[in-house]
Amino acid sequence: MTPVWSLLLLLLIGGMAIGHDVTARQRSARPRPRLQSVSQPPCPGDDVTDVFIVINSVGLVDDSGAAIWRRLELVWHTAQVQPDDQVLLYDSCTPDPASDPVVTVTAADHSDHFFVTDVTLPTFNFSGTPAVSTCLGFCTEYRRDGAVIASSCLFTRPDWMSQMAADIQDFHLHEVMLPGTHDAASYTNYRGESSDDDLLQRYASAQEETLLSQFYLGARYFDVRVLFAPATAERFWVSHGLVPFRPFHIAIDDLVAMMEASTEIVIYEIGGFEGSFDSHPEAYEELLSLVVPRLERWLAPRPAEAPHHVLLSDLWAADTRLVLSWDRDPAGRDYLWPRVPNSWNNDDTPEALYETLRRAMDEAPRDEIWALAGEMTEHTSDIVFDRLESLRQMADLVNRNVSRMVRYDWWDKSNIVMADYFMGTYNVDTALLVNWQRAHC
Repeated sequence: MTPVWSLLLLLLIGGMAIGHDVTARQRSARPRPRLQSVSQPPCPGDDVTDVFIVINSVGLVDDSGAAIWRRLELVWHTAQVQPDDQVLLYDSCTPDPASDPVVTVTAADHSDHFFVTDVTLPTFNFSGTPAVSTCLGFCTEYRRDGAVIASSCLFTRPDWMSQMAADIQDFHLHEVMLPGTHDAASYTNYRGESSDDDLLQRYASAQEETLLSQFYLGARYFDVRVLFAPATAERFWVSHGLVPFRPFHIAIDDLVAMMEASTEIVIYEIGGFEGSFDSHPEAYEELLSLVVPRLERWLAPRPAEAPHHVLLSDLWAADTRLVLSWDRDPAGRDYLWPRVPNSWNNDDTPEALYETLRRAMDEAPRDEIWALAGEMTEHTSDIVFDRLESLRQMADLVNRNVSRMVRYDWWDKSNIVMADYFMGTYNVDTALLVNWQRAHC
């Protein structure tokens, strides 16, 4: 089997829509000539080599005090690393075989199978961008004895489900793998020393992409928390715990933009109510009055008897592509779905998290929509003594390892897979592969 199957799968699902670059650097994004035609992706059990580009979650400050963040990270998987294996990063995917890599790594020098480069990526702004999968201009190759045995590109993925509709349309919602973002609306840019000085922000900010950018990059499940602050001009805020981030209407604006720009299926969960909700029960109705009029044309009705047994094809056919999940009694409203159960276990070490995930996967697959919570949780003592430094550091400890387990060990069992700083994972690439495998293997 041709070893560069992975990039072709990405190109095919992307509709071959290469060349529309949404980064500030305006690179060309055509496929490299080394990439050969292939037949099909491998089924589980095949001996494969993979290589990925992710965005490392950690922020740094250099000697001049400047913030360094959004560094590109190379992650690879192969059965046996050979002494001269190389991983290369290119900052252009043009068809020039003589172009030089910007990073060359000897794989054998990195036993943990990843390398964080000094190459940084600008922030994204996808507002008004066509919802077509696009290579962002960075490509990577894994070479052995001079031959390319694996390669990939850093892609946007605003249409990946629609492009795979023929493969996944007969899946129920609980049978498809969906990349998800935990505390999706608690996103911030890294600001260097000012970020480091803000203890609450360090342990509250869980993403660095806007909700719309998360969608364009492939996420399809969004976990959002809402804070009610009746004494402020903006009464509803998205938050992480009691830390407000931005007015709630911004999260709805992005959700409307997702739905209008695409034909994708989205699960949007309001998974927590913070602030003064308990003392103002009328606030729940007020919140719904802000949400429902803007979203009702896409809201999927909850099946009365088997709420999770809905086919993707039915959602597409009715254009009811938005599942609105609500951590509260729906009170007879058929457009409100119950909160998605998840594996969260309040783990503040990687080892404890991995054990929790393994136990959860022992019970999978489940006959319901459910989420694998692939993120660590800070305890009060962790914040007081600053043991873990930030959610960025915590995500860096686990993201690539959880991605590996989901792709290679749990390919046939996972449903929603959540992450903090989800661009530090390759869960979106994995969703494309394992959903194809579930349909064909």
